Formats: sequence, C-alpha cells, structure tokens
Amino acid sequence: MLIGLVGPVCSGKQAVANLLAERLGFEWVDVDGSSERLHALRTLFWQPDKHGVVVFRSTPEHAACVMEMQRRPFFLLCAVDAAALVRFRRSGESQSGAFLARDQSVLYDEVDMRPDIEASTSPMALSLWSMMRMAPVTVVNNYDTTEALWQQLQTLDLANPVRLRPSWDVYFLRLADLTATRTNCMKRRVGAVIVRECRVVATGYNGTPKNCPNCNAGGCERCNSFSAAGEDLYQCLCCHAEENAIIEAGRDRCRGGTIYTNLFPCMSCTKKIIQAEITRVVYSRAYAADAQCVTLLKKVGVSIDRVDGSLL
Repeated sequence: MLIGLVGPVCSGKQAVANLLAERLGFEWVDVDGSSERLHALRTLFWQPDKHGVVVFRSTPEHAACVMEMQRRPFFLLCAVDAAALVRFRRSGESQSGAFLARDQSVLYDEVDMRPDIEASTSPMALSLWSMMRMAPVTVVNNYDTTEALWQQLQTLDLANPVRLRPSWDVYFLRLADLTATRTNCMKRRVGAVIVRECRVVATGYNGTPKNCPNCNAGGCERCNSFSAAGEDLYQCLCCHAEENAIIEAGRDRCRGGTIYTNLFPCMSCTKKIIQAEITRVVYSRAYAADAQCVTLLKKVGVSIDRVDGSLL
C-alpha cells in the first residue's frame, strides 16, 4: 500500500507522513528532485505487506506521477488541507495578503506535465486543487497538537485495506449512494440495492409514483413542506428506495437476499423487507424511527449491519 499526500503549503502533509511512519510503520519515501524515485513508486509497494507514504508537490513531475499512480490498485491518494488563516499562522510570515495571493496561485494554476513523463490521461495539465479533488479521502488539519491530528487519522483508518479494494458491503453501499443520485425527492437522497450471492438483483431510489409529477416539481406536498423526519409519512406520495427496489425485484428474487441502503429503513419499508423474505439489512446512516424497526427485524431473524460512513 502506498499513500500519496497532496495539499497546500503548511497544511500538515509532513506531520501526517511522520505519524504514519512513526505509529503505523509506513516507510516515508523522499522523492524530492528524484525522477528515478518517482518512477520506482510504481513497483515499490505493490506487495500487501509493504506500506509507504509519499508527499507530492505541485510540480510537473509530481503531477504526472499522481496521474500514473491513480491507475494502480495499491495506491491511495489523500488530500491534506487546513483553513487558509491557520496555514498563514503556521507559515510564520508577516503579510497575509502576499501569503494568500501566492497560495491561490499554487492551488489553482495548472502545471504542464512534461512529455517525457509517462501519463496517458488527458488533459496534460493539472492544478494542485485538481489533484486534491481526485483524492477519495481528505484530512482536515486545523489542529494545534500532534495528538489531535493523530485522533483524526485513527478515525479515518487510512491503512484499512478497504480503502484500496472495498469489501462487498462497502462496494454495494457505494452503489446505493450512486443510485440515490437519481432521486428528485426534495427531502433527501436515498438509494437501495438488493443483492443475492454478490450479484445485484435490483436497485431503487425514492421518488413519486410513475406518471405523477416529480417531487421536485411539486409532486409531493409533504416533501415540499419539509416535514420533520418520521412524521406524517402517510401523507408522503413518494415511494421509498427500498420499496422501489423490492417492487422491481419481486419476492422470488428477493428471497434470502441482502438489501443495502444508505438510510436505515422506515417502518413501512421494514415490513416490506420482511414480507419479501430478505434476510439481511446493511445501512450507513441512521433514521428517526430506528428503534422500532430494529426490534421488528431482529424479532423475525433479519440480521442488521452498519458500515462506517467514512469508508464510503
């Protein structure tokens, strides 16, 4: 595993690298001014038992290396950021205006990647901000102490292999999150995926019934009045994500399966899950009426698992 750190000046990249090296045994690879060392990153840490961390800078060579390494299954790009004024104080400079002007230039000016650096990805220019946006995980380091930063790193669990190759639960919950982007419900985005034997059976997202005006076009009065979660559900015209997935699949294809949803099911969906003979619920976010639904699901033998949202 190789973790690549990108971020603006004084954000704490060196501090993060040092903590990963000291407390988790990562090898801190120094690539400053060494194109040979950058090329070596492709093969140094592909073994499961090898762990390294590298700090990238906003240079053409480093930008090209980031683009190249993004294709490798053992590489995790991590952005390290902090508030501009926090970074200014850390810099020790006296003129905030000059610091911020230079900071904006470094963040947003694109660097042209040299043609002799292998990079098949287009465009051939990349800003530091673009590299940071590519990172699936961000460390926000506004802390004054190393221990506070370490607490966040422990929470993020950067060394977890799931960061590189998601477990089946994380994989299908990410699909549920993607499915949720199709919704037009004014209240929230919810997606559900029904799976049997690690194969997708059906997907569903919340929204008004077929041939009805979309929720975001005024189709559901309750959602557009922003009622409190779990209240007046009988007035809601939207079909829930779990309902749509179950309807799409039918009981025969649901039987013995797992439903993945990015929001714990309401009571109405809980009853449908039981009736469809689904045997496991995996979710990432809690809902207002969890307690009653949990009791009912456990009563009939449906297992429940929650996945840490920071891994999604």
